[in-house]
Amino acid sequence: MGRTTKIATRNLKMTTAVNESKKEKDSDARLVLPITWTATEPGPRKRWWWYMGFCVTMLWLAILLILLREWFVLACAVAATVAILVIYGRAPRRMVCRLDAQMLTVNKQILQMDDYRAFTTDTARTGAAGTQPVIVLLLPRRRLGFSYQIALPEKVYETTKVLDAFREVLPFDDAKDYLADLHFLDRFAHWLRLN
Repeated sequence: MGRTTKIATRNLKMTTAVNESKKEKDSDARLVLPITWTATEPGPRKRWWWYMGFCVTMLWLAILLILLREWFVLACAVAATVAILVIYGRAPRRMVCRLDAQMLTVNKQILQMDDYRAFTTDTARTGAAGTQPVIVLLLPRRRLGFSYQIALPEKVYETTKVLDAFREVLPFDDAKDYLADLHFLDRFAHWLRLN
């Protein structure tokens, strides 16, 4: 009788431990939305030769416009040059993101998840010191819509949690066709900080 009681007690303890570990695994695997993270947007690489080439080209254009006495076009070219240098020279933005089942909030901008059909991951073609951080691209439902680029946290554990949260809200799509067709336009829009 005593041996049976010990075995039953041990089996009950093992079953309880297994059930508790299953509950812990289930709670770890299923994230509770909303999730909040902070990340730094990958900015463009600051290449000295780009600045020099751009400035020399614009100086040549300015001299040509002065010789042609095109004052209005010269003023537009100077304004465009200053605007491009300011946009390109800005420091990367700090992004505070919050994701729940219906929307993603990036700083104060709200994105509805219904506007996107899936998400994918990609490496940023820009980044300081030649790094290529991983980013999330929200793929639009519209055929010619722009994807939205979201920076991920630097810590691997936080990045995994964020990707799991996106999997709860949107399906994952490798989006090879989309990336091949519209990647240039997305990069240009991101460079101008339009998205």
